[in-house]
Amino acid sequence: MISCFQFINKTELKIIIINKKTTNIMTYKIVRSYEAPNTRSRLIKKGLTLEQAQAHCSDPNTRGVTRIRGIKTRYFDGYDKE
Repeated sequence: MISCFQFINKTELKIIIINKKTTNIMTYKIVRSYEAPNTRSRLIKKGLTLEQAQAHCSDPNTRGVTRIRGIKTRYFDGYDKE
């Protein structure tokens, strides 16, 4: 058995106990992609459930405009299977 701990917020802790032999849990990662040429995507978070990944990407603060090497560029966060 494996115990996984996940912080929900400052006061809540979620404990997940997994029987590794019989349970196969799909996890997702959040990747930030940029419009600027020659700019690699960045790993933002990993080990999320599908619902957590979708909630993160639905937040308006996970897309916008930033500067990279002095160039203004758009970005967005997307999720993918780990």
